[in-house]
Amino acid sequence: MSTNTIVMSSNGSINSLQDCPPLLEIDKIRQMNNRQKLKELEHQYDQFIEKYTRILLLYNVIDKYLHIRDELIIRIAELDRIRRLKIYASRLE
Repeated sequence: MSTNTIVMSSNGSINSLQDCPPLLEIDKIRQMNNRQKLKELEHQYDQFIEKYTRILLLYNVIDKYLHIRDELIIRIAELDRIRRLKIYASRLE
């Protein structure tokens, strides 16, 4: 029987879990404009949080991952809103 060791990095991420998404800074997310990349990252975070909820709760880091995932969702919505405003403005011209 093998056991996996969970390693916490100095920035609070869990490095040894499979499919661990990159720990992103909120400011970096707010500067991203690639909607497809944002959607991919959101999906990675959703899958990771769903799969490892109990471990993230145990190590008291789930809030960090939820916050990053929520910022990704917000940024995607902002980009969608900007795109819709541009379309609307072009129709008024």
